[in-house]
Amino acid sequence: MRKKIFDKVLSVASMLIGIIFIIVLLITIFNGIKPEVLNNDLVKGLFTALGVIYVGMSVGALCYTFSDSDAVREIVINSNKLSSTKLSASVVKKMVRKNVKTVEGVKCQKISLILTEYGVKLKVAIKITSGNVQETSVYLKCLIEDAFYKTLGYKFYAIDFKISSMKIENVQADDALKDKAKKEYEELSAKPTESQNEIEETEQTSQSEE
Repeated sequence: MRKKIFDKVLSVASMLIGIIFIIVLLITIFNGIKPEVLNNDLVKGLFTALGVIYVGMSVGALCYTFSDSDAVREIVINSNKLSSTKLSASVVKKMVRKNVKTVEGVKCQKISLILTEYGVKLKVAIKITSGNVQETSVYLKCLIEDAFYKTLGYKFYAIDFKISSMKIENVQADDALKDKAKKEYEELSAKPTESQNEIEETEQTSQSEE
């Protein structure tokens, strides 16, 4: 919400400054304002200040757009007209780490809460040292969802996992895999490619014309 308000303020301010510059430029081009009028310290200082402000807002908007400004510092788990209950991001991260720690072969590295238009998304970077990756990620998702729902009655819009590190094991080639590779190679070698077929057809057509 804050990002949307900030973006609107920057957009309106940048648009107003840009309109001022365009209007003054057009009026000067069509001789509405004589160049001598603009040739004084007051006008120069004013337009210099507007130019600096415009450049500053443009740089700020660019940095703000690419920054993680949608990060959530707290989530609302209960709210009504009289009161509300909020949970800080640090408590959320602590709960996630505690639950991930119970799963063997998984280490939690980084946790972030992102606000989307549909709700709060939980992003967890993990390191997997053993076990099936897909099965482990699904189990972690169910574990975190169950822990937050039973403890706080809260459900995240989505839970995303990023595997930042994992133990890679070499796949041993067995006889069945070698036979499969040999069969595919023989089929590939026996079957002419489309380009070869086109070349042969072209040669046959040219010979028949001669």
